[in-house]
Amino acid sequence: MNTQVILIDDNSVDNVAHEALIRNWNNEVDISIIDNSGDALTFLKREFSGSDEKPRKTAIFLDEIIPYLEGMELSEYIERMRIEDKEDIEVYFLTTNDSELLVTKVSMMPEVKKIIHKPLTEACLSQIFA
Repeated sequence: MNTQVILIDDNSVDNVAHEALIRNWNNEVDISIIDNSGDALTFLKREFSGSDEKPRKTAIFLDEIIPYLEGMELSEYIERMRIEDKEDIEVYFLTTNDSELLVTKVSMMPEVKKIIHKPLTEACLSQIFA
């Protein structure tokens, strides 16, 4: 399985738990953990800057509230990036918030596949990487 997970969340406890869950589910997944949107922008530019590498399935789990840019602003930036094989990249909001306002806002964002309520589960990972 040629897959990558990018966790963008400022909560270190959630990051440790989610990384352990992902490694337990499949220890061959490449995992990157980023705790703020500034570092996330730098990483994403570098990671998806038109390399000659074979495309791989990438799931970006993006916390709704992170330092600097909010999750929604960061997901809009990801959508505007010039990424080849963008269909192999999926953005998921990872949140504890279940407000109707969030659901409405996210439904108008084509780059976000789904809202996932914390914590991640193996069933959720299996569904995404099916």
